[in-house]
Amino acid sequence: MIARSNTLSCHRASAAAKTLLMAISLGAALVATGIDPFKADLRAVRKLAELELNDYAEMQIQQMQQRYPDQKDAINLEKARVFYTIGKSADADAALKTITAQSSYFLDAVLLKAEVAAARKQFDEAEKAYKVYFAKVTTAPADEDELAQFTRAVKIYSFVLRENGKGKEAAAILDKLGGGAGGIDERQMTFLKLAATIDAEAKKQDERQAINVAGLQKTMDELKSLQYIRDGVGASAFLQLARVQIMLGRDAAAKAMAQKKPADLAKITYFKEAIKTINTADAFLEELEGTMGKADRSKSPLAEALYYKGQAIQMQGFATTLGGDKNLGRRQTLAAAKYYETLIEEYPDSPFRGKAMEAHAECAKFAEQMFDEKIELTAGGDSATIDLKLEQAETQFANKNYAAAVPIYLEAVRSARLSKKLPEVVMRLAICLAQLDRLDEAEALVSYLQDVLPKEAGTAESAYRLGGVLYEQARKESNPLVADDLVTRAMRIWDIFITLDPSHPKAPDVAFACAEQQYKLASDLVRRAAETKDDKSRAAIQQEALDAYRAAIPKYQRLVDVFSAFDKGVRALYKLGWIYHSLGENAHGAETFLAYYEEENDRQYQDDRLEAKFRAGELLMLGETPADAIQQFLDIAQLFAGGGDKTFNLKSATAVRVAEDAAAYLPWAYDLTAEKMRPALNGIRDQQAEAKARIKAIQDAQAGRQATLEQLLKEFEAVADESAAMDLLVSEASLDFLSLARKQLQERLANTAGMSEAEKQIHLQTVEQETRKRAGDLERQKQNTVAGELLSMDEKLAGLRTSRDDDAARVEAISRRCQELQDAWKELDKRSQQLKAEVTRQREAAAAIEKETVTVEADKQRLEAAVAAATAKVNDSQDADKGKAQAELDRANAELAEIIKKMEDVYQRKATVITPESTKKLAADSAALKQLASESADLARQVRHAEFLVTSAKQDAELVNARILTATRRRKLAEETAAVLAKPAAEREPLLAGLQQTADSAREAQAQVNAIAEAKINNQKNVIAKEAELDKQAIAEAEAEIAQLDQDLKPVQEEFNKWKTQALQTFEAFRKAYPKSAKAPDNLSRLGTIYMEMGDHAKASAALELLARDFPDSDASKMALVNLGRAQMEAGNHEAAAKSFQDLMSSKADTVSVPNLSYIADAALRLNIPNAALAACREIISRGKSNHPEAGLVTGGVKDRAYVRAAEAALKLNRLTEALNFIDTLLKDNPRTAYFYDAKFLQAQAKNKNNPPDLDGAVEALQEILQYADNQTVSNRALCELGETLAKSGDPVKKQQAIARFHLVAMFGDTTNEANREYVERSIIGSARLLAENNDQDDIKILLDKYKKDFPNGKFTAELNQLAR
Repeated sequence: MIARSNTLSCHRASAAAKTLLMAISLGAALVATGIDPFKADLRAVRKLAELELNDYAEMQIQQMQQRYPDQKDAINLEKARVFYTIGKSADADAALKTITAQSSYFLDAVLLKAEVAAARKQFDEAEKAYKVYFAKVTTAPADEDELAQFTRAVKIYSFVLRENGKGKEAAAILDKLGGGAGGIDERQMTFLKLAATIDAEAKKQDERQAINVAGLQKTMDELKSLQYIRDGVGASAFLQLARVQIMLGRDAAAKAMAQKKPADLAKITYFKEAIKTINTADAFLEELEGTMGKADRSKSPLAEALYYKGQAIQMQGFATTLGGDKNLGRRQTLAAAKYYETLIEEYPDSPFRGKAMEAHAECAKFAEQMFDEKIELTAGGDSATIDLKLEQAETQFANKNYAAAVPIYLEAVRSARLSKKLPEVVMRLAICLAQLDRLDEAEALVSYLQDVLPKEAGTAESAYRLGGVLYEQARKESNPLVADDLVTRAMRIWDIFITLDPSHPKAPDVAFACAEQQYKLASDLVRRAAETKDDKSRAAIQQEALDAYRAAIPKYQRLVDVFSAFDKGVRALYKLGWIYHSLGENAHGAETFLAYYEEENDRQYQDDRLEAKFRAGELLMLGETPADAIQQFLDIAQLFAGGGDKTFNLKSATAVRVAEDAAAYLPWAYDLTAEKMRPALNGIRDQQAEAKARIKAIQDAQAGRQATLEQLLKEFEAVADESAAMDLLVSEASLDFLSLARKQLQERLANTAGMSEAEKQIHLQTVEQETRKRAGDLERQKQNTVAGELLSMDEKLAGLRTSRDDDAARVEAISRRCQELQDAWKELDKRSQQLKAEVTRQREAAAAIEKETVTVEADKQRLEAAVAAATAKVNDSQDADKGKAQAELDRANAELAEIIKKMEDVYQRKATVITPESTKKLAADSAALKQLASESADLARQVRHAEFLVTSAKQDAELVNARILTATRRRKLAEETAAVLAKPAAEREPLLAGLQQTADSAREAQAQVNAIAEAKINNQKNVIAKEAELDKQAIAEAEAEIAQLDQDLKPVQEEFNKWKTQALQTFEAFRKAYPKSAKAPDNLSRLGTIYMEMGDHAKASAALELLARDFPDSDASKMALVNLGRAQMEAGNHEAAAKSFQDLMSSKADTVSVPNLSYIADAALRLNIPNAALAACREIISRGKSNHPEAGLVTGGVKDRAYVRAAEAALKLNRLTEALNFIDTLLKDNPRTAYFYDAKFLQAQAKNKNNPPDLDGAVEALQEILQYADNQTVSNRALCELGETLAKSGDPVKKQQAIARFHLVAMFGDTTNEANREYVERSIIGSARLLAENNDQDDIKILLDKYKKDFPNGKFTAELNQLAR
């Protein structure tokens, strides 16, 4: 397909060439027709070059050199054009060198060299050439072609100068285009070129020559590219596009008729496209006409639009008629005539008027021929009739007989519909209607005029006069509602007047009146709002006021934009600044106030200038760039320094106030500049805190794992003791008490040394008697032991079975929790992978386009060097080598052109890939990915811990089951032993084998207990080993992050401290200069706050106490109680701090910020003033549920902490139901809150304190903590409080469970960790008290020994001694 396409292309080009060459061969015929054959040949050469038929072009040039020997320079010039086009630069240069300075084509040659150099970006060469040209041609030529050439030269020369960095010269050269308008831009140049092409083709079409259809179609595309900017070029581009469409339509129609195919006329769409093009631009063209003065109306683009729309419809009508639809063709022809008539009537001075009259005549002729219908131009209204009616109506008007005047004016309006006198007639009629209170009709008339004759001077005058009449009526009206309606109408009409004729002498005053009226409306609403008691109604009126202020902005802005040369335009800036001030639009307000300060030069408004300067500083201070406010306040201070600025009256009340206020606000500007850095500071500190928290969590987990291992090892010692006891029981299963006795007395039996035989016999008899006695004692002891063993195993089994139920529930709960964490981790990992892929895609896209950019730039530099080298080689080559060198240069130029095109494409794509939005998104996504990675690592640790807890819990369950089995078999052993012992000795022998079997079975069960306990230890060791390397890596990463953050923090902190120090200095300076200022309380409050923030609590207290002393009733003094309390707290004056916080929370809680409320809640609990803490927490919670401005702060940890502290405070106040409600709400809203353990401990305490106590509920809460806790201190506290809760029950089984919980803490709690000591101590005494109830002094003594060792001066020593006795 490709080969065929190329072949067809070549055939077409060849055919075109042959056609051109055939035309050339008809030179004589051309002469006969009066056409210059030389010019025709030149056009043929250019066309061949355009078709890239280079060989044919060169052939034509050779023929022309033979045919026109006297046109040598002209031909060489054209030869150079062709050779430059096809890349034969050396040949082109050689051709131009033949044209000497004396030739009439010399300047053409110079310009061609200049343009070629500019195209090659050889700007120095281009500049030299243009200097030669402009040295000869100093002013714009009168000849149209030469002027076009001159205009093009100016434009390109300007571009060359700009590229050479000569901006002033570039601007100056444009003045050569004349008119003082600064020349034309590239779009204009492009348009002028296109228009010239269209003109040439239009001339050919008018002369019935063939037009270049393809060229015109290309021109359409270029015209469309000029339409996107709403200026004169854009408007003309629309019109020229329609013109081209009409030309192409005419060409298609001519061809259809020439081919005798009238049916094809209906297929032509160009005329409809032309109409659509003009319709698209109608509003734009009207807008453009609106910017023209009255004198320029003859140049209105609307006149041209009317003409081309008439042309399109006319040609459509001709084609429709000739195509067979005469009815439609008639309507189209009449419509076209109407457009021409409108142009003729409304634009009598337009250059298109003559063309329109000719076209109207064509329509009339066509209509008469085809439809037997006449079309005539109307006169545009009977002027004599209009004048007569006006004269009649004026008599009635002068006598104020408005009712009689109205019908006469109406007749005049009907007569003047097509006359320029219409605005004058309408103005008088509208005034009459207004005087008769027919206001809607009066307004409608002016609106009608605005629609039909917006550019007529009388239209604007009508609006001005009617507005004035209505405004005057409003001033005299006693009914305020009627007066308001009249004013509103007047303003509406005056707005029309200003829009229609902003150059009217009265326009500035009227525009100012309209703006002031809107401002007054807003101000009246503000006063109404202040007087309204009902909150809802007041809020509604305030919103109306804000809307009214916003509505005033475009009215004042119109004054600034349109009437800036008038005093009203300058004053509008001041009012506009106040509007932005009222709306809280700080940046706009500051900009406007500063503009007023610079523009105002009327001395009567110098106080307002000062006010504007101060307000600009105030708005900047309160906006996003408070640092910009500093200079404004310093400028004001400078005005008052030394002798003062004589421009202002520095003793006026305004000046004195501004000086004080600027001094008061200057420190705030420094302070707020620092505060703008606080988010960055806090962000870094939060990241540091998060990294440190990660390290602490890892270290706590490590300690917890190690403590668990130690606890398991201690538990294993108990298992070993149990195993030893089991071995003893098994060894005694034979019930051979005599053997046991002999074994015990064996040493004594063998001790016969030095005895005689008689003595030995006596000794052996004595020992034998003792042995038998000892055997009897052992049997009785065994019977007692068996009885105790039965009781012990019963108790143990009861406890173990309860523990088994607890363990089953624990395994289920932990497994469920583990699954939740695993699911959450998977989801987090999925999100992380998706985000990682997106970040990778963004980075790779950016890297790829950057790499492509570097590559293409390097290629461009390489090829530019190659072109330069090839050019030099061509210049240095002799004739024999020139061809080869030229071919090399041509290749280099082609490659360079290709790479430049590629580079443009790369830069275009880079502009879409790397944008401010994409860069911002990449940064945000990267930060989010980092956060997800941190969350994922934390969740991974939680998952591993949960998995370990599941394994551990299952092992615990297995261990309990093994112990139950062991206890069951020990009990059976004891039971069988008791049964055997109950038999006479002679009857025992048959039972001993079964008894031994039971004993062995019990030992097997004990061996299973040993194995599971050892497996638990090994599992814990494996976890410690596995986590150790991960922990080491995680801690190293966190420490590296902290180190980097330290570096990041330092410059930010230094800058922050610098601004804060300047704030302190200027606050102190203001305090000394204005000790009694109304601004002093706020400034003292802030001064104390900054001192406190900077760590100088003494100065903070001094400043805040000075505030309380000198301004006790000020709001600042009451608000400063927070900072005063904080300063007192930091200084160690807790009693004073407690009073400050109580006073504040009792009356001003709603004025305190959320961060300060959080601080007060914590401090109040530490100071044991729970009522203040509860008030602070309630306020935080309330704001989070409302539309309060700080509602967004009450989320996450802030909200959860408030609920926990509220519950703690309520608990201290014994408001148990309220405390439980706070906890329930927290856990419902956020089951995975970071305050889960705190909440559960408080829940357990509240349930314990209930009357009656809800012990089961407390136990449940504490067991939930034990299910999830991965911190030994938390576990110890939960076990301790669980033991204390179970101890309150009268159930012996639960008391045994309590002892077991206490025992875990008392015996295995790490007392070297200070956080554990309280719970170990409480568990020891709790366990001892319960053991005392069972008279278990042996275990109490064990606890006493441990207590004395760990707590040598413990408060329970005496009680434990008593219990042990």
